Amino acid sequence: MVSILDKDVRQQILDATQRVVYERGISAVRTDELARTLGISKKTLYQHFSSKDELLQAMQEMTQARHKSVFQRVLQDPELDFLTRLREVMQLGWKASSELSAVAAQDMQRHAPRLWASHEQHRNETVLATFRQLLTEGQQLGLLRKDLQMDIVLDMFLSAIVYSLSPNALYEKSYSLKEAHSTFFTLMFEGILTDKARGK
Repeated sequence: MVSILDKDVRQQILDATQRVVYERGISAVRTDELARTLGISKKTLYQHFSSKDELLQAMQEMTQARHKSVFQRVLQDPELDFLTRLREVMQLGWKASSELSAVAAQDMQRHAPRLWASHEQHRNETVLATFRQLLTEGQQLGLLRKDLQMDIVLDMFLSAIVYSLSPNALYEKSYSLKEAHSTFFTLMFEGILTDKARGK
């Protein structure tokens, strides 16, 4: 039987591993350094995770479960109206896409391609599933047009949220992250045409 103390130690190891991976990359993970930082022995660490690969896999599963939980909490919040949930989910998507630094992402691609593929697949599937649910709801409520092909809209969302408008992608741009997100939301849901242009 696993004690509460053992669960706490396991969670501390996972959290510490995630911080290292997301800031510096997988190659920066050293079990002896993790153990020293947490004030535990390497033996204790290996009692919870028999190898670095097992530790990294568990860390990724934990991160993915957290992402799903956060998205679902917003989707199911009865206090939020549709447009507020839509905006918050977009913000969560951008945040999730930026957690892994550019250096860490390159390191993961180079040193752990399977882990990287799983990371990419999970991120894309989570964003697409969340937005598909929201956009379908928006159409049912009569708040979104029904004549648009949602698969195309979803692909555009995914590209903007994950690749074009994440903090890493905007790092050297002249405009701020907040300005980019606000402009995208306005463009996507209000359009670029003026009333005069729409009349024509």
